[in-house]
Amino acid sequence: MPLIDPIRQLKPAPSSSRVLQSSVLTSSDTGLPTLQWGQVGLEVLGTGSIDMGSGTTLSTGYINMYNNIIRNSLSDTSIQLLVDGYASGSVKVWGDLVVEGSQSIQNTVTFAVEDSILDLNFSGSTALAAQDSGLNVGRNGLNNARLLWDESETSWMVDKGTGTLQTIGGATGSGFLGSTNTNMSSSTMLEGANLTFEGGGEVQGLPGTPSTGSAAVSYTFVSESLFSYARNTTSKKADTVTAPSTASFNSVYTASAPDGFSSTNKDDFLFFINGQYMEHEAVTIRQEDSNLKLYIDSASLGMEFDADDEIVGWGKFTI
Repeated sequence: MPLIDPIRQLKPAPSSSRVLQSSVLTSSDTGLPTLQWGQVGLEVLGTGSIDMGSGTTLSTGYINMYNNIIRNSLSDTSIQLLVDGYASGSVKVWGDLVVEGSQSIQNTVTFAVEDSILDLNFSGSTALAAQDSGLNVGRNGLNNARLLWDESETSWMVDKGTGTLQTIGGATGSGFLGSTNTNMSSSTMLEGANLTFEGGGEVQGLPGTPSTGSAAVSYTFVSESLFSYARNTTSKKADTVTAPSTASFNSVYTASAPDGFSSTNKDDFLFFINGQYMEHEAVTIRQEDSNLKLYIDSASLGMEFDADDEIVGWGKFTI
């Protein structure tokens, strides 16, 4: 029976990382497979496996693997297989993740992103040719909802699931256009900012009565309160005159002033005695229940009331 002579047949030269293996073909001299030196590789193992144990590095091509870390040919960590404290199958990508395909599916309920700004339409740090970009939210059986930068309009557009895009802000950030804005919380305009309407626009929905002195007022408030108050000037004769210095009008005046305005005072009245004007500085008025009381300073006025005097007031009486 022919024998294999490794020394004669292989003539091995000094070399590392070599294995001794038999060839597929048989020798014409011996009828047996020829022995030869070869490289360690998975093809040598066939359907078997190789266990290098922990703490060792497996290098193949341009990558090497050590425990749960995969490094590139520059020994930069590229991928780490995460275990403790992470969901099964979790990985960490140390560099950029570049997807050449047209679609990426994320099978998760919530996609959390630590970065505060998302770059769309970029290749690395380089912006691509200008085109529409934004968010498209799928709604099964309904129109998608979209938030889109429309390059042709140079504006942000929104589609609330109607199938129609509406402008929400121009390129200059000049304002909101198109759709009706509802359920907006309190907002403050910058100092010196102006709110300008074009084409007959107007503010609507203001309350009937302003809450503060600096609040805008409605047409209802102006017409029913201010106009009514401004026109509410009438004359009234005193119901009783008490000598020497008091006259009483069965009327009120403090309720005449609209909410948010100073109460009506004596500056809103003129008083006459028997057709003669009474000097303003000599009179005082005070509301007492349903009666407006007029008091005079007799010394300053130079006269006193008699019970039969006719005292007439002209001003904002509420009768």
